[in-house]
Amino acid sequence: MKNIMNRVYSELLNGHSVSLAVLIEVVGSSPNKAGATIAIFESGETIGTIGGGAIEFFSIAEAFKNKNVQLLKDVSLTDSDERSVGMTCGGSAKILIRRFVSSDAELFHNLSDIERDKWLVFDLSSERAYIADSGAASPILLNETFILPVLKPEGAFVFGGGHIAIELVPILKQLNFFVSVFDDRTDFSTVDRFPSADSVAFVDFSDVKIDSITERDFVFVLTHGHIFDTAVLSQVLKSEARYIGCVGSTKKTAAMKTALSALGFSDANLNRIHSPIGLKIAAKSPAEIAISIAAEVILNRRTQNA
Repeated sequence: MKNIMNRVYSELLNGHSVSLAVLIEVVGSSPNKAGATIAIFESGETIGTIGGGAIEFFSIAEAFKNKNVQLLKDVSLTDSDERSVGMTCGGSAKILIRRFVSSDAELFHNLSDIERDKWLVFDLSSERAYIADSGAASPILLNETFILPVLKPEGAFVFGGGHIAIELVPILKQLNFFVSVFDDRTDFSTVDRFPSADSVAFVDFSDVKIDSITERDFVFVLTHGHIFDTAVLSQVLKSEARYIGCVGSTKKTAAMKTALSALGFSDANLNRIHSPIGLKIAAKSPAEIAISIAAEVILNRRTQNA
């Protein structure tokens, strides 16, 4: 969501209008959930999605058609209702389409702050939009108010800048992570090697700083040797990381867990480690392994956020 707000800010700063289309209520089966957002630019370009198909086509068509700042539309996602937009999901949805102009740039400058959670509040009765500094993690429609969380992105901490990391980092960016890459080799910890990463740093794997790893963050241990993997794991297991994955064979994983157990880590803590990392799709190449890791991350996100 931060990436959408940042792009909107840039467009507004350049004097362009932008429309946001947001699903503010969903009943039954639908192509996306409440809070799904798409930004529609004057050029016709978009970022984000509310589910694709006819519901998105309708929102794009309406984005700049109406002279009103705000449009609320109830749509049916069946093919047997006069409110239908031509989809057959079976449910219904309420769409908010809200146009913003250059004078709203400061609003989106605050929303795009990568370090802070923000909430975009829509007063549906007055067409007012403003920011709240606290709120729930999920979107809320309450009477005539809709509150959209604009949370800072989850962090992806990638330890090891080898072949798998080269393939994985761009995928993690596509999944809207704030990606930090660390390696103890100068040639493997450069911005040129990881141009899409948000942060690249040279570190000593025996002294990893874990203070910034929170319960929302994902850790990927992909170093150039099991000794370094174990060293990193012995530190990140002391963090509240939501996901910890480590590359390696079943045999290597067993040996690593034995070493960590000798350091005093409980079975419950060791069971937090996803190793061998990634879903079992018979991946062999670095690109395939990166895809299997991304699939496991998506599964973790979707099942824990359900």
